Amino acid sequence: VVYGNELCKKYAAAYEALELIINHSVIREKKFDTAAASLKKYIEEHYTERLTKEKLAEVALCSVPNLYRIFNKNFGMSPHNYVNKVRLERAALLLEYEKTSIAQTAQAVGIEDEAYFSKLFKSYYGMAPNSYRLSLLRENHSL
Repeated sequence: VVYGNELCKKYAAAYEALELIINHSVIREKKFDTAAASLKKYIEEHYTERLTKEKLAEVALCSVPNLYRIFNKNFGMSPHNYVNKVRLERAALLLEYEKTSIAQTAQAVGIEDEAYFSKLFKSYYGMAPNSYRLSLLRENHSL
């Protein structure tokens, strides 16, 4: 049977342990959020380069498995898919405002293979890059 002071000590110890667990969890969350912000900035500045999961893990100061956790938690997708998303969004802007070929647009956003770029673009936007550009031209002329 535990009496008065001993019971208080046990509750205090349990409370301290719980507080440590919560604080550790909060610190880990902040680390992931800081890493996610660093990764986002790095990718936006370097999307034209070859970005490997190892390089991104180095930027985030974490392991490759943790890199995947950070991306899934903060962006809802894998690092590879996030990099492609950034590249395709930049490509859409180039197609809208620049008169570059599809191959030049692909290379400008860091994708060397025009066929692969077209396939990615179509899966993301629901139409081929040329069709996307033509739809924007038609839309602008009808205004």
